[in-house]
Amino acid sequence: EAGALACFVNVDSQNLKLSLGEIFENAVRFEDKIKAYYILAQNLSSLNRASEARDTVLFVLNELGEDIPEEISPKDVQTAMLSSQQLLEGYSKEDIVGVPRLKDEKKEWAVKLMELVLQLQSMLSGKVKKMT
Repeated sequence: EAGALACFVNVDSQNLKLSLGEIFENAVRFEDKIKAYYILAQNLSSLNRASEARDTVLFVLNELGEDIPEEISPKDVQTAMLSSQQLLEGYSKEDIVGVPRLKDEKKEWAVKLMELVLQLQSMLSGKVKKMT
């Protein structure tokens, strides 16, 4: 993974492809491939192949058990936001910030990948903006 990340950072596409190939071929568990898929998606995005990057991220999220609908309506977003708002009702900002970090590595990756897929979707819809 470190070699693949170094190749990505140094824009060494040829060696990146080789490093990722080795990871995908030799990893025993899917979880051992997640970071490689993340690097692959970032690389595809940097090559203006955001659609392929998004598809890669959605594949990984699916493998992690996160079902992402193919189409989301404004009503779906509103429903999800209201549901989240109800869950957080009665908690202060300090309460939320003070919650211990996730300990489930798969869920941590799912959150990171969801952020990336949102960035990619924004790029594809012509609304490029940095998610922070």
